[in-house]
Amino acid sequence: MKVLNLIAKTRSIRRYKESEKVSMKMLEYIAEAARVVGSAGNRQRLRLLLVNDERCDTIFKEIKFASALDWNGPEEGQRPPAYIVVMTDSEPDTNLAIDMGLAAQAMLMTATEEGLGGCMFRSFDREKLGKLLGKEPYMPALVISIGTPDEVVVLQDAKDVRPDGNLNYYRNSYGYHLVPKIPMSTLVLK
Repeated sequence: MKVLNLIAKTRSIRRYKESEKVSMKMLEYIAEAARVVGSAGNRQRLRLLLVNDERCDTIFKEIKFASALDWNGPEEGQRPPAYIVVMTDSEPDTNLAIDMGLAAQAMLMTATEEGLGGCMFRSFDREKLGKLLGKEPYMPALVISIGTPDEVVVLQDAKDVRPDGNLNYYRNSYGYHLVPKIPMSTLVLK
């Protein structure tokens, strides 16, 4: 698959086939992408907690899903069967935030290539989730859900962006998750 196609196919997935488990071996394979991706100053400060057991329930209860949809998250049966929790030993600074973005996107693209999907979450109480996970001195900085997608996510061409210019993602009457994208003429400054 061409890289641009893989990037376009790598969408935020919020509904999963919960009964289709993700093995620890697969989580480790996805995590390998974070290990080999670039890191500011090659400091490699991120640590990953791979979760595919009863702790999934704990994590699910602590993260907030899709604020633009005014939705509390997937129903039982469509919840994530696995998570990768990106941990840090300090407050994320600028370089650490860049490292997290690089690692997260690399892992999501790897998951997509393997027929899985995922979604990044920063909407959670870092201290509370950290205490629940018990990995001090490391604290969660980012949570990535992983699983087999159980929804359709469609990128909308610029011509399909809502007339009011609203770029929030939304669901249509068929339940498809639509993601408006600006045109190249807006993106690229001349």
